[in-house]
Amino acid sequence: MAESFVSDVADSLLGKLASYAYEEASRAYGVYDDLQRFKDTLSIVKGVLLDAEETKDKKHGLREWLRQIKNICYDAEDVLDGFEFQNKRHFFSSHNSLVFRLRMAHQIKDVRDRLDKVVVDGNRFGLERRNDVDPRLVMQKREMTYSHVDASDVIGRENDREEIVQLLMQPHPDGDGDDDIWNDDRAKWIELKDLIKVGAIGSKILVTTRSNSIASMMGTIDPYVLKGLSPENCLSLFVKWAFKEEQKEDGILSALKLSYDQMPSHLRHCFTYFSLFPKDYNFDGQLMTTVWLGHGLLQAPDGSQKTNDIAREYIDELYSRSFIQDFKVFGHTAYRFKVHDLVHDLAMYVAKEEFVVVDSHTQNIAEQVRHLSIFKTDSLGHALFPKSRSVRTILFPIGGVGLDSETIFDSWLSRHKYLRFLDLSDSSFETLPNSIAELEHLRTLILSRNHKIKRLPHSICKLHNLQCLSLYGCMELETLPKGLGKLISLRELYITTKQSVKYVIEGQKPNPTVSEPNPKIEVGNSDTWGFPELQILPQWIKGATGTLETLIIANFHNLKILPECLTIMTHLKRLRIYNCPQLLSLPRDMHRLTAHLEELRIIGCPKNVSRNLVLVAHSRSFSGREKMRARKIMRPSIEEGDAKTTVNTTP
Repeated sequence: MAESFVSDVADSLLGKLASYAYEEASRAYGVYDDLQRFKDTLSIVKGVLLDAEETKDKKHGLREWLRQIKNICYDAEDVLDGFEFQNKRHFFSSHNSLVFRLRMAHQIKDVRDRLDKVVVDGNRFGLERRNDVDPRLVMQKREMTYSHVDASDVIGRENDREEIVQLLMQPHPDGDGDDDIWNDDRAKWIELKDLIKVGAIGSKILVTTRSNSIASMMGTIDPYVLKGLSPENCLSLFVKWAFKEEQKEDGILSALKLSYDQMPSHLRHCFTYFSLFPKDYNFDGQLMTTVWLGHGLLQAPDGSQKTNDIAREYIDELYSRSFIQDFKVFGHTAYRFKVHDLVHDLAMYVAKEEFVVVDSHTQNIAEQVRHLSIFKTDSLGHALFPKSRSVRTILFPIGGVGLDSETIFDSWLSRHKYLRFLDLSDSSFETLPNSIAELEHLRTLILSRNHKIKRLPHSICKLHNLQCLSLYGCMELETLPKGLGKLISLRELYITTKQSVKYVIEGQKPNPTVSEPNPKIEVGNSDTWGFPELQILPQWIKGATGTLETLIIANFHNLKILPECLTIMTHLKRLRIYNCPQLLSLPRDMHRLTAHLEELRIIGCPKNVSRNLVLVAHSRSFSGREKMRARKIMRPSIEEGDAKTTVNTTP
């Protein structure tokens, strides 16, 4: 199924190749002509991809042709990532550009020749070019279904039936008939609406859909939402169907896949990553944002939106289409949700060729696998993992399950050079090998809850593509390497230690002269998690006053004072303070933050802090507009706790 995402990868490649930065760099390295030839051929391929994806089940050999295109696109993406990495490396060293130029020219020629050959092979399919269609908006066609259902097969909907009948009995001047709707194109709905206005006065049209957006667009009254069945009805349904031989799981998946096929391609692509996590998993919005970002799936069409906003839009859309449930929002970027077991089965089904879960029953892993999720470690071994270099994801999503074999880890580092996402949560290492620096494509490195790790190698500072580094729960961590500021792509940093860690992040631009007596932290988005023994925040946080956008202060059990510099963080948009039971008060001049703050949450702090916040919101130094904005910022906290207080507090 994963071949259906080839158009997304091709679009991403063409976007990079069309950028001014790539054009200038390719000229500097003498590979401009090679890249332009590859770009031209890829543009031709892109024009026929939509037709190929729609007809792949009807033309023999077309599915395999799409797989070949997809693999070439992935390999080309690896080449271009190496190209980008080389540019970042030039900030810090005089790497031999001649050697790189020769290697780059050879790799580009290789993927170009492969693409040329596959394009020639594809001519026999007679594919139609569609260059004027946005692939992000293309949905797969669905087969026609019928509305007849045997009433004896329906369980637990008696009350719903009566409610709907009552709705239909109410006088209303619109339409007649029923129609199962999947298309959310408003223009097409208006065309259909004009055709069905001929119904008699008082007749009605009953529409069924799984999409909230369609219900909102089409409905003339509030939609009737079917809720989940009661436990008793669920048991009755199970007894009725579970032991019937003719009831096949494929039938259920086929029904769910109708909804999946109607999603735009970028949502289908993001949805497949749910398959890497166990059933009933409590998904965290920030984690999924990091996963999708690490694989280049959060691309705004106009390039203006921030990745957190794009991820939230995707999650909202998946929720509106009933692909996620138990959606709980704590703030714009703080939310959790679950995926129903049957929907999880669907994710496993559509992702089965490239996404693999490793458990005690796994005996071998196919060569084409690109994403690995390890649920159990009892079957891990060298022979189990593929020899190909195409793996992009390795993660341990289950708490308490991690890697304890340095030998296996070393083999991963030497074999899987194109890893983008590496989650070694709950693993047992005192440090990492220096060869970690060879993962030059790595975007995310998670070492959470590693209770043995004491230090990181200095070579980690060479990971210039790294966007997220998590050391959450690493209580034995003693120090971070000097030169961490060379991680110029870093967006998120999570730290938990048993004491204040001495380290320096010099900023977005390289500044090797900055030393530990003058530490600065100037990453666009950084989250600081739990220094349990501290009574005040470390002084290096002052260096973030001009750049920090998100600040999370959590589990500081002895923290009493917040720094006054907090009030002059001119770019701060999200401030969350969790579980700081000794916090005495908020800084003076907190009202200064309201000009740019979008979210403020204070949970698990003494009541006097919340009273202080109330006084801030009603401060005489506020104008009327500022007071309204302050109350709006604090409203999400009100909704999550006691409505009589401004924020959630401890007793």
